[in-house]
Parts: sequence; C-alpha cells; structure tokens
Amino acid sequence: DEATATLFGGDRLWRYDFPFNETDRKLIAVEYADFGDAIAGKHPAEVDIEQGSRSVAVSYALMESGQSGQIVNVADVLAEKIGDYQASINTSLGI
Repeated sequence: DEATATLFGGDRLWRYDFPFNETDRKLIAVEYADFGDAIAGKHPAEVDIEQGSRSVAVSYALMESGQSGQIVNVADVLAEKIGDYQASINTSLGI
C-alpha cells in the first residue's frame, strides 16, 4: 500500500534495515494510515469491534490469570466478571 511504500522506501517490501525504534514508529504509522483510510470509507476496517475487543480480552485474561494464579476464561473478561488486575488501574485513573 501507499503508506508502507512511502515509509519503508519501495512498493515491494521484502526486507528493511532500520533501528528498532524507527521500525516500530513506521509500523504504527502504517496501521494509523490504514485505519484512517477505513474511516474515510476507502475500505472496510481490517479488524471489527468484536475481533478487536476479543484480542484485547485475551491479553487482559493473561494479566488477570497472572495476578490471580488461576485459569481465566476470555469470555469472563469480556463479560467483566473478572477484573482484579484492571481494577487497580481503573482506580488510579479515577474510572
């Protein structure tokens, strides 16, 4: 795509040699450009709200499990039945 070609220097990316911080910034910029194009109606979003929520819940389930020492079901995180790890973050943010 245009954003990738612009940021990484070519239409057909097969390798790049940048320091980690620069590579990370460019990869995030590519994602932002793609998201902006989806908002502008150029194409559907790559990830819908359900898939995005589930992906975040998987990460949260790992953190909740680490804190509790128990198996945590992703569905329970999505349903907000489990949230001890997140509770301290919410409290510190005033939410």
